[in-house]
Amino acid sequence: MSFAQLQIISTHSLMESTLTIHELIKTAKQKGYQALALSDHNVLYGAIEFYETALKNDIKPIIGLTLDVEGFIMNNEIYPLLLLAKNYEGYQALIQLSTMIQLSDQKAIALDEIIARSDHLVVIAPGDQGEIISFLKNKRIAEANEIKQYYKENIKDFYLGVSLQDNTEETLSFYKQNKEHLVALGNVQYLKPNDALPSKVLQVLNSDVPLGSENQAQIHQFLSQNDKDYSLKSPDEMIEQFRAVDLEEACETTEKIAENTDLKLELNHHIMPTYPVPEGRDSDQFLKELCEEALEQRVEEVTEEYLERLNKELKVITTMGFSDYFLIVWDIIRYAHRQNIYTGSGRGSAAGSLVAYLLNITNVDPIEYHLLFERFLNEERYTLPDIDLDFPDNRREEILTYIYDKYGKENVAQIGTIGTYGAKSAVRDVARVLGASQEEIKQWAKAIPSGPNVSLENGLKNQDLQNLVHKNERNRNIYEIAKNIQGRNRHVSTHAAAVVIADHPIIEKIPLQKGSSDIHLTQYTMEAVEKVGLLKLDILGLRNLSILADCIHFIPFENKGKKIDIDQIPFDDQKTLEIFRKGNTDGIFQFESPGIRRVLRKLQPNSFEDIVAVNALYRPGPMKQIDTFIRRKNGEEPIKYPHNDLKEILDVTYGVMVYQEQVMQVASIMAGYTLNEADILRRAISKKSHEEIEKGRQQFVQGSIENNYSKETALEVYGYIERFADYGFNRSHAVAYSKVAYQLAYVKANYPASFFAAIMKASNKDKIKTYKTESKQYGVEVLAPDINKSLTSFIIEKGKVRFGLEMIKGLPRDFVREVIKERINNGDYVNLVNFLNRIDEKWLKEELIFPLINSGAFDSFEATRSSLSHSLPSVMESIKMSHGNVELFDIFAPVIEPKTEFSDEEKMKQEYEATGFYFTSEPGEKYNELRKDSKIKYLTDISKGTYVRLLVTVENIKSIQTKKGQPMSFVDVVDSTGKGNLTLFPNIHRRYIQKFDQGDTILIDGKVEQTKYPAKIIVSKLMLADELLKNQSKQQPSNNEEKVLYIRFDSLKSEQKKLNALQELLLQNRGQTPVVLYDQETKEQKAFKQNYYVEINDQMLEQLNKMFGKQNIVLKSS
Repeated sequence: MSFAQLQIISTHSLMESTLTIHELIKTAKQKGYQALALSDHNVLYGAIEFYETALKNDIKPIIGLTLDVEGFIMNNEIYPLLLLAKNYEGYQALIQLSTMIQLSDQKAIALDEIIARSDHLVVIAPGDQGEIISFLKNKRIAEANEIKQYYKENIKDFYLGVSLQDNTEETLSFYKQNKEHLVALGNVQYLKPNDALPSKVLQVLNSDVPLGSENQAQIHQFLSQNDKDYSLKSPDEMIEQFRAVDLEEACETTEKIAENTDLKLELNHHIMPTYPVPEGRDSDQFLKELCEEALEQRVEEVTEEYLERLNKELKVITTMGFSDYFLIVWDIIRYAHRQNIYTGSGRGSAAGSLVAYLLNITNVDPIEYHLLFERFLNEERYTLPDIDLDFPDNRREEILTYIYDKYGKENVAQIGTIGTYGAKSAVRDVARVLGASQEEIKQWAKAIPSGPNVSLENGLKNQDLQNLVHKNERNRNIYEIAKNIQGRNRHVSTHAAAVVIADHPIIEKIPLQKGSSDIHLTQYTMEAVEKVGLLKLDILGLRNLSILADCIHFIPFENKGKKIDIDQIPFDDQKTLEIFRKGNTDGIFQFESPGIRRVLRKLQPNSFEDIVAVNALYRPGPMKQIDTFIRRKNGEEPIKYPHNDLKEILDVTYGVMVYQEQVMQVASIMAGYTLNEADILRRAISKKSHEEIEKGRQQFVQGSIENNYSKETALEVYGYIERFADYGFNRSHAVAYSKVAYQLAYVKANYPASFFAAIMKASNKDKIKTYKTESKQYGVEVLAPDINKSLTSFIIEKGKVRFGLEMIKGLPRDFVREVIKERINNGDYVNLVNFLNRIDEKWLKEELIFPLINSGAFDSFEATRSSLSHSLPSVMESIKMSHGNVELFDIFAPVIEPKTEFSDEEKMKQEYEATGFYFTSEPGEKYNELRKDSKIKYLTDISKGTYVRLLVTVENIKSIQTKKGQPMSFVDVVDSTGKGNLTLFPNIHRRYIQKFDQGDTILIDGKVEQTKYPAKIIVSKLMLADELLKNQSKQQPSNNEEKVLYIRFDSLKSEQKKLNALQELLLQNRGQTPVVLYDQETKEQKAFKQNYYVEINDQMLEQLNKMFGKQNIVLKSS
């Protein structure tokens, strides 16, 4: 006799179990199981993973569901019912029932719904918590029999489930009287007996019990109960336990049920929806017509190359059955363009398709940029084409609504994704259940390292975490339990992009649940959806497309009413390339990080191709090739090719293999691979399969020999491919995204007001400060909000950027919109009294009007801010008392009393309080003369680990004592780009703390500890800016004699790492002093280019001395 486990819940029953599918199947196989059922609570999240994993391990999968149903007798109560699919129709019934309960506001399903679908289901009344067992426990035998009889009469395959965790004499007696309908259940909830406590902790977290101290006794009692075992036992153990209570027949029934289930799922078979084409044509014909028509419109000169490429692509697309796919995507893009939704250049390998370009799906001509269709779609690698669509993030919902409306509510869903416990969240929740205080929970969070892939196991290398774990027994329990639940499923959310489209109701294939909008959510994650075979599209919202769309909108306001076609701009514009050369790419898509900006400054790109290459290279794998690429591009190292025949392919990247497409082309030229075969080779190498790599090597060498290359050359080139194929980047994607970056940079260089208005509109307050400061470098003035000119957000006004009224703190959105609407409908506001009379009385509140005054929004009125502030209370009182009566208002005759205007310092303080920004002036602006010193940085322009000089204004000073009782201080500072925090250790604190106060502007030297907002700097030197201004003339050099910095190397050839470090240091300290290297080995001097000229300062010289030795550093007159 065998035994099949028919009642198992996994971690897919959220917050109820710690059991993973992988652990379940692995252990079940070890224990000798031949059949298992997964019966999660109300959901089918894990069904596909369970089905596939079980089959791979020679275990028969039975898909089930533990469903909450209304009671037969107590129909206002909820009881679980165990349902197992006998076949595919039964599986579909489970999908329907799970969807029904997930989409319903009711917490249970009516029995009638189950009975209606019961022909293809095994229905089992569970032996734990079911309606029958609940009556038996209360010794109400007659009612239990009545329920049993109802099920028997209405359901063909009905069984009484018996679990041994919770029985009495009455229940066992009842079971023995009903042996012919009895089935044994293990009621498995976790893997091993010692997993009981973690599962209970999850159940507490999932319950309605508050976790405060008042419930700790109740929680502790529940966690301490150890009388029931819900672990996975072996078949023999299960049979023995049921034999011991004379219910061995119930085990035989499990075997019979398993034998009678026959569920076969057809996976990895694509179900393509059809696009409604015009009558008389099929999808292949219609696609061809669209492309041929677009060819004349999209391509300036239709050469034979274009015609051949189009025919080739159409043949592949139609042969593989993907015409409808392209038409569906085309239709979505067409709708977007009709709604003036900008769609950008495309994304991913789809940019390599001419068909996609002709359908406006992408905006990159693949022939112009030498992109390969085979990287996108390959007849010899049958996978669905993957076209990801980018839309402005503020208009993505419009696209989803269109898809939803066109294909129907039942045929469209967004894909669900399951979030799991990380190390910190696991510890935090377990600690809460075990009664830890908030302070203790903070200690745990602080002790666990941050970052991706952090586990509690590897986190224990941290000494602070070790100390915490070993502090007491409760902490050890917190750690061990948290270790058990990390990685377990925690919640469901909506995938950021993926949408499923079908031409039939999705619940025929996939269970659904409620989403965050009207569009339902799949219970299956993306991997399972793809295995089922439904069409998945990624509809992404891209912030940078919103910015670019706003740029396009703003440009006519800056450009005398003239629009520009952003897709027809010149790609050799020197002002744009200079943005990249200087690394002034803050706000430029893909090029914003400090690291990539340093690369740009070193590389000095002079073409769009250089920008594409940097975008591809600045990634974890290819980064190691950046220095070689730069040296070759700048003529500092000869360009070498693995073989001269490959020059045409690698010339654009200076002999460095950067793109995946280059790997494919090399294999094609040398070894005679078709591009389809070359793509398969590339994929095989990237998967790092030793067997596939060796197989590829033999084929490549043989093909190369047949093409008259030597074996040695073939092996050398294959070795080169093997090294680079693993991290080569998709050129199609690099070109498409670099085009968006270039377009943004073009606007920044040529229409800066439009760029800064758009980027500030899309940014948070801290980034707005950065852009507000940077805009000055481009001659763009940023204006305060104005009651008669501002809209809700940023606008362009005569080449200047005007703040929106919504940027004023504390103003309700409805208030702002009513103010603007009234102004548009009835003309500008004349003065404060006029304004207050025209707004709704409900808005007559000082807390709404004072911020308008303080921000400068009323500066266009004749009265000063001080006059308005002083008069506001009396004016408002007069208006309220008159209640709109003109005569009464004339009697009260509110008057704006003239007052001397506030000082600039007072106005700045008010502006900052009202908006978080300064308009009258900037803090420390009177010290701008000092900023001519190129060593002085802004807070947003610093890099971790570097020594910097900053000009900042003090906002707050906090002094503390160290453990040794010594005073030190933390100082909050600000400049026009953001905030920072200075640390003054005891020796620095003693020297400087008495020299400055809150509100002072100071010049500091220090080391950057953290650039994450707010930046943290350890101060080494400090000086009041006022003192510096007074002493500035004394500090100027007595003569203007030019100097040159000489640095001696033992051997430039063998000290490459040291040279790279030097280049980085020089770029961090750019200035006017030339730098010359002296090579001791060759006795030659080598002068750096001007972009490596340096500003001499103490910190930089100190670092040079450490790197090279003081004797090797010489600064002397030229």
